[in-house]
Amino acid sequence: SVNEKKFKANISSWGCTSFILLSKLCDHDEGYLVNDSCVVEVKVSVRNGIKILEDQETGKLIDFRGLGRVEKTLVPFLEEVCSSYPSLLECHKKRSRMFIQCAFTALGRLLRFLKTTKAKDMTHDACKRLQLLWEELETFKFDLAWLEPHVQLVLVTKKRSGRVDRLREYVEMWENEMKRRRDYVAAAEVDLEAAKRDLAKAEEEFKIDMETELGYPLP
Repeated sequence: SVNEKKFKANISSWGCTSFILLSKLCDHDEGYLVNDSCVVEVKVSVRNGIKILEDQETGKLIDFRGLGRVEKTLVPFLEEVCSSYPSLLECHKKRSRMFIQCAFTALGRLLRFLKTTKAKDMTHDACKRLQLLWEELETFKFDLAWLEPHVQLVLVTKKRSGRVDRLREYVEMWENEMKRRRDYVAAAEVDLEAAKRDLAKAEEEFKIDMETELGYPLP
């Protein structure tokens, strides 16, 4: 008889929340294979009302070179790089319109970040944001040989600047310590000079001729 198993990711006993071993898949007692056949039925549903790619700030989408609709604010950045690298427009022409829209939106968002972010604004969170944008863009398989070195340089530069900041703090700490010690030495020198003066005065008051007979008093 043919057994049926309904897979649900949130039900571990009937679903499969992660990859399974091939040995488990081939084990007939597990019920995945029946008569050396495994039938997989996939159902994909998308909730209505989700506005994919809609700009959260303006909500405006416009056509980009007939390839699809992208956020209006991204178009200037896309136009600039696509004019310099025409291959970007050719590599995805055989893809679905939705895929192309997602791909150029990912590219545009990364370009906008690079164009509108100053080096001084590259905080830890900004670096994480850039890394995320880059990883998302990589999934669309653009030829990014022209862009990757620059992105990696920005990320590495931030790490180096963090090291520079730490060393600067270390130097500042020792400068403050040296100032504190110099102040201490200056105060000690003042105390030393005062002690020398007191010693000289005391020696003068009690100065005697070492060759003088001590003697004793008589009536």
